[in-house]
Amino acid sequence: MDYNLLKLRHRAERAHYPHHVSLRVDQTLSWFYRSESCQNNPDGQFIFLWVAFNAAYAEDLACLNVSEAATFWGESDRQTSTHHF
Repeated sequence: MDYNLLKLRHRAERAHYPHHVSLRVDQTLSWFYRSESCQNNPDGQFIFLWVAFNAAYAEDLACLNVSEAATFWGESDRQTSTHHF
């Protein structure tokens, strides 16, 4: 599927989704659109698709009750270690 077909489907169905889901889909589609503009740049296309994937699933960290920063640093919320670079 291309961006235009997905956007039409989103417009047709978004009234049936909670606002936060519709917003995530819209953000995902925006990054997907950017990936289509990189047909001659596979690295750029991969990066935009990766960001689109993360935009689609970003909220799923909340169900784990783990902060995004703790996930990034590989810590649990109960740890208070300091990072040195």
